[in-house]
Amino acid sequence: MLPRQAGLNHARSLSVVFIRTSAVVQDLWSRNVLSVPRGTGSGFIWDDAGHVVTNYHVIEGASEATVKLVDGSDYKCSLIGINTAIYSPSGTSAGIGFAVPVDTVNRVVPQLIRFGKYVRPTLGLRMDEDLNQRLASALEVRGVVVLRSPTGRLAPGLQESTLTRDGSIFLGDIITAVNGKSVETIRQLALLLDELRVGDVVSVRLLRKGKLVVMDARLQAGD
Repeated sequence: MLPRQAGLNHARSLSVVFIRTSAVVQDLWSRNVLSVPRGTGSGFIWDDAGHVVTNYHVIEGASEATVKLVDGSDYKCSLIGINTAIYSPSGTSAGIGFAVPVDTVNRVVPQLIRFGKYVRPTLGLRMDEDLNQRLASALEVRGVVVLRSPTGRLAPGLQESTLTRDGSIFLGDIITAVNGKSVETIRQLALLLDELRVGDVVSVRLLRKGKLVVMDARLQAGD
C-alpha cells in the first residue's frame, strides 16, 4: 500500500463511529417516562461540529444517540440519517443493501445541516406519476405532461395543459429531455433534477403544438 493511501485509510478509519440510540417511552401502568435502547449501527463524522451521518433506519424513532469513537470515548451527538434501500426477505434491517451515491450525500447533507430539510430543485410541475402516465397514454404522447403544481408556480416559459369547460384537455408542453437526457416519466425527471441545485439553469427540450422547442429554465425551490 502506498504511504499516501495508507494515510487516507487511517484518516477515514478515525472518522468511523459506533452508534447507540435510545427512545423515550411512557410506561402504560406507572406512567413513568423511561429511556430504552432503540438500536445500533455505524456512521462517520461529517464535520468539526460533530455531525454524524448514518443510515436512516439507525435513528428512526430514536430520541437521543451516543457515539463511540475509535479511542473508546463516548459522546452525545447530532445524527443525520440518509435513506437507503434494503432487500430483506425477513422484513428486518438485514439483507442486501443499496448504498446512496456519494454525490447525493454531498449535496443533501449540507442542506440538512443548514436548513433542517432538503430543498428539492423543481420546474414547478405537478409530480404525479400516475396522473402523468394516464394523460400521456390518453394523449398518445411520450414524455412528462406539464401540469402546474398546486403549491408552486411553473418555471417561466413553460405552458401547462388545462381542462376546458367541455371536459376536453388543452394540451400544453410535453417535456422530453433535460440537459440532453431523455425523460419519459416523472421519476426520470425527478432523478435528473435531483442532480442539480436550486438556481441552476437547465436546457429543456419539449414538444409544443407538435413542434420541437428547446428553452432554458431556472430551477426553483420545491416544497
